Amino acid sequence: MNNKIIISGTLMIAVTYGLARFAFGLLLPNISSDLKLGSGTMGMISSATYIAYCLAIAISTYYSNQKDPKLFVSLAGLTSILGIFIISVSHEAVLLFLGVFIAGMSTGFGSPAYGEVVQNNLNKSTQNKANTWINAGTGFGIVISGPIAYILSNNWRIVYLMFGIIAIIVLLINYLYIPKHTSAIKKSKPKHSHTF
Repeated sequence: MNNKIIISGTLMIAVTYGLARFAFGLLLPNISSDLKLGSGTMGMISSATYIAYCLAIAISTYYSNQKDPKLFVSLAGLTSILGIFIISVSHEAVLLFLGVFIAGMSTGFGSPAYGEVVQNNLNKSTQNKANTWINAGTGFGIVISGPIAYILSNNWRIVYLMFGIIAIIVLLINYLYIPKHTSAIKKSKPKHSHTF
């Protein structure tokens, strides 16, 4: 197996799901209290992540097998970073909604893209195991974000700044280690095959 792809994918899924998306629920009471937002407003803001996920996964699923899936991996990283940093500086509901929405898009961009990356670059015998590890990134992300959110819940802006720095590092790792669409496996296909 290509361990660089698996590690990169697992880290990105950990960031997009664990840090950019699910951590918001853990920090929601403190954010709500600091910004003096009611339960109705916070409920509407929380729903932004699901709306964004549905929109992004529809776009990614449709285009990831037509375009370079690395583009969508990069979009996952960029939207997680942007969303996290917008949340960290939010002082009112509209900006917080925007941050949560953009962060939520990262999960939808990432998942289908990694399916394409694995299919394009790994042998069939290892693809299931690779996908299992990458999808397990959700759990790793929650394991990372949970204790940090609990310990520093009163300083949620600092928590999001920390998450943002982690997200930048993970995006750089993915940029370096996720190959472009042209893969060794595709190049190795028999030359005598024909398209009818």
